[in-house]
Amino acid sequence: MDPANKESNRKDRRLILIPLFFLSGGLALVYQVLWVRELGLLFGNTTYAVATTLAVFFLGLSAGSRFWGRRTRWLRTPLMTYAALEVGIAASALLYFLLLDLYHWIYSPLFAAIGHHPVALLTVKFLLVAGVLFPPSFFMGGTLPVMGECLVGRSDQLGRTGSLLYAVNTLGAALGAFVAGFYLPYFLGLYQSYLMAISGNLVIACAVYLLAPGWAQALAEESSHRVPSSFSPKDYLSREVISLVAFASGFLVLALEVLWTRMFSQVLHNSVYSFSAILTTFLIALALGATLSHILCRINVSPVRALSVLLSLSGVLVGLSPLLFYRLTGGLQYVAAAAGWEAYIWAIFGNTGAVILLPGLVVGSVFPFLLRLAERSGPGVGPIIGRLASINVIGAIAGSLTAGFLLIGWVGLWGGIRLVALIYFILAIRVVYGKTGMSLVLRAVPAAGLVLSVTLYDPGSLPLVRVNPAADEVLLDLWEGSSGTVAVIDRRGDLRMKVNNFYTLGGSASSRHEQGQMHIPLVLHPDPRSVFVLGMGTGITAGAALDHAVERVVICELIPEVIAASQIHFGEFVNGLFDDKRVEMIAEDGRNFLLATPEKFDVIVADLFFPWRRGAGSLWTREHFQNVRAHLNPGGIFAQWLPLYQLSRTEFRIIAGTMAEVFPQVTLWRGDFFTTTPIVALLGGNEPGPLDPEKVVGNTERLGSGRTIPDPRMLQGYPFFFYAGNLTANLDLLGNEGINTDNHPLIEYLTPVTQREEKIGEEAWLTSDGLIDFFNQLARQLPPGEDPYLRDLSPEYLEYVEAGASFYRAAAYRSAGQEREAEIAARDFLARVPAQIAVESRAPEVQN
Repeated sequence: MDPANKESNRKDRRLILIPLFFLSGGLALVYQVLWVRELGLLFGNTTYAVATTLAVFFLGLSAGSRFWGRRTRWLRTPLMTYAALEVGIAASALLYFLLLDLYHWIYSPLFAAIGHHPVALLTVKFLLVAGVLFPPSFFMGGTLPVMGECLVGRSDQLGRTGSLLYAVNTLGAALGAFVAGFYLPYFLGLYQSYLMAISGNLVIACAVYLLAPGWAQALAEESSHRVPSSFSPKDYLSREVISLVAFASGFLVLALEVLWTRMFSQVLHNSVYSFSAILTTFLIALALGATLSHILCRINVSPVRALSVLLSLSGVLVGLSPLLFYRLTGGLQYVAAAAGWEAYIWAIFGNTGAVILLPGLVVGSVFPFLLRLAERSGPGVGPIIGRLASINVIGAIAGSLTAGFLLIGWVGLWGGIRLVALIYFILAIRVVYGKTGMSLVLRAVPAAGLVLSVTLYDPGSLPLVRVNPAADEVLLDLWEGSSGTVAVIDRRGDLRMKVNNFYTLGGSASSRHEQGQMHIPLVLHPDPRSVFVLGMGTGITAGAALDHAVERVVICELIPEVIAASQIHFGEFVNGLFDDKRVEMIAEDGRNFLLATPEKFDVIVADLFFPWRRGAGSLWTREHFQNVRAHLNPGGIFAQWLPLYQLSRTEFRIIAGTMAEVFPQVTLWRGDFFTTTPIVALLGGNEPGPLDPEKVVGNTERLGSGRTIPDPRMLQGYPFFFYAGNLTANLDLLGNEGINTDNHPLIEYLTPVTQREEKIGEEAWLTSDGLIDFFNQLARQLPPGEDPYLRDLSPEYLEYVEAGASFYRAAAYRSAGQEREAEIAARDFLARVPAQIAVESRAPEVQN
């Protein structure tokens, strides 16, 4: 076959195989996104659990790249091998379902045997994750070197074609991350999305299998005519230096992904969409970087000089990224605070693109450009690609773990980015070291960048938390950990705890209401002895449990730095929480702890969570509620607190409907009487039956003896004053909005949209008029006197139930400026309560 025909055939193969390789890259990221989510549900959403999942995935990629790359030199039909790899991905991924069921079965006994020993527990999780993820990722790792063996015609074309393949595969990964992050779990469900990815691999395998026989001879002929690349001495880098740069490139790129993601978490609402947008933008930048390296490989440029420039430019752009980020966000202001959903998503992509696209492009060009320098470093294309890809991925594992668990804690976010920039300058110096013919500029620029970064340039002077001097805010303390940035702020005497700049976990000024979140479920239980608290925050709610005759309080808090902040700054508000021997604090994912522990409790209290925060939706799924119920003692109570000012009626109905599907009895309780920021509790009982008023009154009297409840004036009617209705007896009011499950995470995908649309008036949170309307519907359909849950209440206590409803209506109507309605509700309230309480209660702000 003449050379022209050979080149034409090679182009024809590329037109077919490159789109298939693009699809393969997309499916790989779909798997990764789904694996991180599903295994996070099983092993916990802690940073360590997520890092373990990713480490196993990358380890499989590295081993696969090395193993299959070495064997490409003996492959007679590389395309058939590639088809077999795609089948291997699909087959081993299909085993995921079987293995996952097995691990659900053995995980709890293992956890019980190991206890809370962090190293042993992390080791077990690593081994279990390896059994699930290593086989498919091992096959994925072989796709790049085998496809390179198929499409690289000659050894001196390795840089050109190899970088193109890397660009195409990474661009496919960006599409996969976007689709898996924005659409698939919500519209298809996790399992259906997973099966779709498996089907995609099989389609690719079939397509390649059908094409392989006709091309086998052509590929064999091209392989026999491969020639080594020609290098001049100044363009040569030793195999050791190339390996060093390959490892360092993987290390630095993944470290940057961790650091930049943390950087943007300070100004975004950190939903599943936000993280998907950041990941997609980052992968697009890497794909563009690989495209840049492909262009550089096609022009007549010295490879060593080009690599030196890329490394030096990487150091400059990475080092400047914190300054650009701080300036574009107006000094850590919340991105698109008042924008609707589409505007907000565009703002995320716009801000992340403006900050990381250019530096990401440059750092992403380094590894694929190494293929140009490695053209003479081995006997075949596949082995070269496999070896370098394996080294690069090992570096990626090290970079991700180092940035997440060491750098942020040691030198902080800004210091970590600065260190990455320093290493790029050092690499540039190493590349030109000892090379003749290198210009003075190539030697001086990285050296100057290194000196300036060490001496004058210090992004550490940038703040990590935005404080408002106009509101007399003062930053008291700050922690930078692997799970988030935790700050304690004093605002005119009110101590507040914040995570990642904008998420307030509570404050001292609202201590009575935070205590009430514990008091209500505990006084309703006949004899609460053991309590589990899911989510600690300031610790004020958990500390209120110690006012009761409890014998054991177990607290799970996801972020270790939150525990430290509570102990140091909220000690006077937490009722001796850190000194009481009845208390056990565990820095662990609360859902994961309940999944693993055999222990049962009388009362389980779940704190207020940010509905749109990534992972929070898993705390309102049917599977989680089933697990909670399984860990309640007979007659036990589960209290799930909800921030109605962050939920629409649709989402409230989904959560309440999901809980009502699991618990035989679900009742609704007010946590306060605020009109714009109300909270409520869904109380689930694992044994249906009426309220025991004698037990409740007795518990309340003991609680009120020398102690503080949310409002001492309401002691006589506490907690009946806060009762809002029986949801189990009014299921029709919950509609048919759907059930939130692990497979279909409705809440996690709906609430971020609601949160943005509410900003522009297209969606309403369940507050003020909307909440009054819902309370009124409950009362009309089932008046308190007909409520089976309140069957044993005396008329006196039923009056308190009615009075609480009128009290809220009066406050809400007053807030809305509806004076006549407020007056009517206030008079109804005053007519139902004893005179002393009527005189002292002024919340509705109306006159008798």
